[in-house]
Amino acid sequence: MENYKIKDFFGFLTITILLLGFWFMLAPYFDFYNVFLGILFSASLTYIWRKNLFKSKKKTKFGFKQIFLFAFYIFSLILNIVKANINVAKIVLSPKMPIEPGIVVVKSILQNDLSKVFYSNSITLTPGTLTVDSDGDKLIIHALTKENAYGVSDWYMENLMKNIEEGEPK
Repeated sequence: MENYKIKDFFGFLTITILLLGFWFMLAPYFDFYNVFLGILFSASLTYIWRKNLFKSKKKTKFGFKQIFLFAFYIFSLILNIVKANINVAKIVLSPKMPIEPGIVVVKSILQNDLSKVFYSNSITLTPGTLTVDSDGDKLIIHALTKENAYGVSDWYMENLMKNIEEGEPK
């Protein structure tokens, strides 16, 4: 059995903090109990999945530019989610209900697994689209309408994520 020590402590801490942030978004209260459980579960999950999270020999690094671009990415994602909610509401409330569901396969330009995960989840979080599967550089996406399906292939959010990926410190 291989020994999977935590060789990338900064990466471990980064993933733990991201999970903890997600925990706080879902937690009903910000009290000692929820903070304690959030830290415990976030660190435990990261530790349990360490052999899959830290396969690469490279250490996790990111700079100020990446943090700024990621904040902009999250802001843009929230705006897109709001727009998509309005669009889906119009479709559902329309008397004709112009739904034409379909599945498209989109080739991703992203190289980093974490970038692909963030982008795939961004597609899923946006109402009207759902990332069904990921296989290498291909994403299989289900969409509520043809417009949504074809819109994913040239969605600017992938380019934003690529900029974050390329801004990685050497």
